Parts: sequence; structure tokens; C-alpha cells
Amino acid sequence: GHRVGLLGATGGHSTVMTDGFARAGFSVPSLTAASYGKLAGFFNVTGGSYKNPIDGLGGSPENLPAILDILDHDANIDAIAVEMLPRMGRSWPDRIEAYVKALAAHRAKSAKPVIAIICSPFTGDDAQLVIDLDRRLLEVGVPAFPSVDRGARALKKVSDYHRFRQEIAGGP
Repeated sequence: GHRVGLLGATGGHSTVMTDGFARAGFSVPSLTAASYGKLAGFFNVTGGSYKNPIDGLGGSPENLPAILDILDHDANIDAIAVEMLPRMGRSWPDRIEAYVKALAAHRAKSAKPVIAIICSPFTGDDAQLVIDLDRRLLEVGVPAFPSVDRGARALKKVSDYHRFRQEIAGGP
């Protein structure tokens, strides 16, 4: 489908993600009331938001598995894209690994596609962080893209391909 749940960093990143996915033909719909109720139970909105796009992970990386699970069960969401900031690995390497593990665990149990967007300049000291994160995501089977536009276009091609296959097979 073409309805995407987005998880981005604070500071305008979620808006950039929304714009990029909209340009590729996706919608970024509201979540169901049940999903909002679950998110309200733990999400700290200081510096973030749990509207779609979800902005800031509610202040804690430990929220990522729960947020992914909520999006997975939300009837308004067909696919999920998560922004990764490799520079965090410099200060909090355990946090980056926790994100990778959460994405891998989600991918293993969900039929909904999940992709990572690695948002960072590919120059200077960050270049090795980006390479290492990309390699780590590949190891766990999570597709990663170096920009919102590239990730959105790739996911759109996959979505369109599967929709086409369903149509020629006579499916819904």
C-alpha cells in the first residue's frame, strides 16, 4: 500500500521525511484512535509528537519497539520508515545498536515493510559512521537508504510492483 508511518528526529526532520514520501506518491495518514491511545500512555511530547510522522520517539530510544509494534497493528499504515542519525553513535553507540536490534526484531515478525533512512553527510568523520551503520543494517536485513527521496522512491517501486502482481493475479 501507499500509506506510510514515519519516525524521524526532532528539528524538522519529520517534515522533510513527510515531504519526500509525499513526492514519491505516499500518503502519511493519521493513525487510528486505538494507536493514539496506546502512544499517549508512554510518549513524552516534550520536544516531539506522536502524530504521524512520529517525531522524536517520545524522548527515549527504548520506545522504538513499542512504536514499531503500534504502527504494525495500525490499519492505516502499510509500511514504516525510520530515520537513523549515525552521529548518535559517536556519543551513544549502545543507542544505535538498540535501534538496529529493534528494527531487526520488527522486520522478523512483521509483514509490513520497514526501511531505514540514514540521514547524515557522507563527508568527514561521519562517513565511517554512515558506512558502519549501513553495513550493520544490511547484516540484519533492513534496507537502508542515504536520503529520504531515495528511500521513498525505492519503497514506492516495491509497493507498486506488489500491487501490480495482485492485480494480475486477480487479488484485492
